[in-house]
Amino acid sequence: MKKRIRPAQEEMRGCTYTVLFMILWYGLVIRSFLTSGFEPTLLIFVAGGLIPLLAVAKEIQRAMFYRRERRRAVESGRRQRGRITGYTRKAVVSGTKNGRDRYRTYYFLQVEIYATETGVATQFLSEGYSRPIYKYLGGTDVTVYTDESGWHHYLEDFHWKERPSDPDIFSSPREFQPSGGIDTAIKVIAVVVMVLMFLFIVLGL
Repeated sequence: MKKRIRPAQEEMRGCTYTVLFMILWYGLVIRSFLTSGFEPTLLIFVAGGLIPLLAVAKEIQRAMFYRRERRRAVESGRRQRGRITGYTRKAVVSGTKNGRDRYRTYYFLQVEIYATETGVATQFLSEGYSRPIYKYLGGTDVTVYTDESGWHHYLEDFHWKERPSDPDIFSSPREFQPSGGIDTAIKVIAVVVMVLMFLFIVLGL
């Protein structure tokens, strides 16, 4: 299976689970309506369920837009060989809560490309990634696609590490990585909850 880490703006992480959960959510609402008839409190659950659905719809719409932009750039054929020369990380405001800014860390690759005709080097920062992508790289070569405007660059054909224990290509401080076991446990619990909800809807357990 080909490894792929998408830039943050192209991600749709967690959307599948949210959509499945909301399908079961409304299944419970419909079952309650069919068994007990209409009750005003059902409107609260119907309206409440729209909030995560609309949030997911917005997330998918955004990600698909940027994925289409990438596909257009790749299909245009304006590509060059590039070299990753380093990385940087930035804390970007992702929203506010209780009047305070909330920050999210993004990771950017420093990339260098050369003009075929003149040999002049151009440097730029990649799009931001929500994960420290440089920790997964096994080489610095990369293919760079540029869109028609000449302003947006898209990276493809990364050289990935063969094993997680392989040395990093850049010296960097250690980054917190969520435990794979915890991620798996969360997914298993989510699946169990959705299965139980489905059984409750179908069998009335």
